[in-house]
Amino acid sequence: MKIIHAGLAADPEFRGRFSIEVAAARKVSGLFTALVVDADVDAQVPWLATAYVSGSSLSEAVRERGPLSVAPLLALAAAWPRA
Repeated sequence: MKIIHAGLAADPEFRGRFSIEVAAARKVSGLFTALVVDADVDAQVPWLATAYVSGSSLSEAVRERGPLSVAPLLALAAAWPRA
C-alpha cells in the first residue's frame, strides 16, 4: 500500500506525477511485478494498493548483494511499460 504524504497530496504537480505512476503500474504485468489491486488518485490523500509480493525490496537486495547484473536488469526492464 502506498499512501501519499498529506503535504504532497496538496501539490497539483505531484498529484499529476502520481496519476502517471498509477497508470503505468496498471499497464505492467508479469512474474516480476505486483498487480495493482486498486487506487484512488483523486482521493483527499491519494493511494495505491498492490498485491503482496514476498521477498526483499530492490534497495534491500542491492544493499545485501550489490548492484544487479545485466540479466536481472533486463528482466526488470522487459516488464516496464513502454510509452
